[in-house]
Amino acid sequence: MSIHSTLKLKLTILLVFAIAVAGSAVRLSLRDTHMPPSAGPKAGTSAATAAASTSPTAATPVASAPTAAAAQPAAGNQALEAKYQLAYNSFFSHKYAAAIKTADEIIKQDDKFYKAYNIKGIALAYSGQSQQAMENIDTALALNPDFGYARFNKALAYELTAQYDLALEWYHKDLALENFVWSYYGISSIYGRRGDVPNTVKYLKQAIALDPSVKGFARDEKDFNPVKNRPEFQALLN
Repeated sequence: MSIHSTLKLKLTILLVFAIAVAGSAVRLSLRDTHMPPSAGPKAGTSAATAAASTSPTAATPVASAPTAAAAQPAAGNQALEAKYQLAYNSFFSHKYAAAIKTADEIIKQDDKFYKAYNIKGIALAYSGQSQQAMENIDTALALNPDFGYARFNKALAYELTAQYDLALEWYHKDLALENFVWSYYGISSIYGRRGDVPNTVKYLKQAIALDPSVKGFARDEKDFNPVKNRPEFQALLN
């Protein structure tokens, strides 16, 4: 292969990845404070709790039923929880390398701290390191199979690499655990890409029922371009 052909191939790969990231950016940027069942009681939903003042982004709270909560973190883990919050904030500030570095520090101190693997995994996914990303998210799920944020991130990681059937599978697995608006939206957007009007409308309707502000994002979502002029779709946004 010539140098010119090699460079062209690399640019094509980067372009494909950039398009995939852009298609999922809305859902990621609006994932405010995701509190899985193991993290304690929720006020509101996974997407945005009432106590969102410490979150890196300001999202509208979503009215959905909270999932069952377990005990709060043990006192001995408070320092690691604080460090995890730093990694989490770095990720939502698009400082992926910093998020990965902080997560690695946590894992070095406690290799069973599943949330660190998860935040490292999604940061790796948005850094284009899909294989390592999935390995870390899978480790988080092996340590805590009922960690909703990891189920969502696994779906999102698959979506970023255009593995849409697997993304759908894991969005549904997240919904089996928690009533999360952006999992419904993720499913709808995939069907939107495929031009599947009935399923696009079905899942977007459920997302809007949880958070009416989703309408605004759906209007600008490029994934819905194949169906955006259909009357069934337009009726949801009016």
